[in-house]
Amino acid sequence: MIELQIWGDFECPFSYLQTIVLMKLKEKYRDKLLIIWKSVEMNTREHFTTPSKEYLKNLEIASEELIAKENHLNFLKPKTLPNIRLAQESIYYADTQQLSLEMANAIFNAFFNYRIDISDQDEITEIAKSIGLDSKELNEILDDAIFTKQVLLDEKEFKILGFQAIPAMTIGERNFSPRSFMPVVGYKTYIELDQIISKIC
Repeated sequence: MIELQIWGDFECPFSYLQTIVLMKLKEKYRDKLLIIWKSVEMNTREHFTTPSKEYLKNLEIASEELIAKENHLNFLKPKTLPNIRLAQESIYYADTQQLSLEMANAIFNAFFNYRIDISDQDEITEIAKSIGLDSKELNEILDDAIFTKQVLLDEKEFKILGFQAIPAMTIGERNFSPRSFMPVVGYKTYIELDQIISKIC
């Protein structure tokens, strides 16, 4: 089995595109590919901030990618950028149901295509409900900060591995040491990632 770990930020348009690519690869490889979502927040904040000109430019660039057009992504310009910690923690709950990638995709969709406030706990639980997760149980988990430690550990690992940009991935055979995994930085198309994975299989 091939294991692919991805670090993404829910405000990063290229992390969104990468998630869509991974959803397609998951359909192709099925039980031969294990995808593990890892959390990282590139611009830590407690409250809302105004998007920078650089951020808005990256949004435009991402919207021109083929996969964005194929999936009719709106990439609405956000008026503000929120704290994404609750969104990150919800992924680990989704992972207990083997739906982490689906939850990530749903969060990205809500943020970029509908301008939903993904720092709002009620909104996050509604997103979880939309993909079949138990919103009441997730609400309790978020209240108790069950997965806060895991988010912090993933962010620490991101730094230890020397990554400085997202999306960032490591790819390798599951039964081998993580040190043998190939690091992959930056958005990769379906064809590019498929070629990497097929060489390992």
